[in-house]
Amino acid sequence: MNDIDMLYDYYKDVNLAAGAYATMACRIKDDKLEKFYRDTVHEVLMEARSSAKMIIKYGGNVF
Repeated sequence: MNDIDMLYDYYKDVNLAAGAYATMACRIKDDKLEKFYRDTVHEVLMEARSSAKMIIKYGGNVF
């Protein structure tokens, strides 16, 4: 497995995690936990954006 394949896998997994955290944020009733999950979604999406930039830098396409 080469570097770009690993980056694609990482990008996919990070986006799946963001979706899971967003689902938790929508369904949870505790305000503190909801804020925690929303903040986590933001951090995970920033990580996804960084990995997308790396994929593009190495010649891949994320769209």
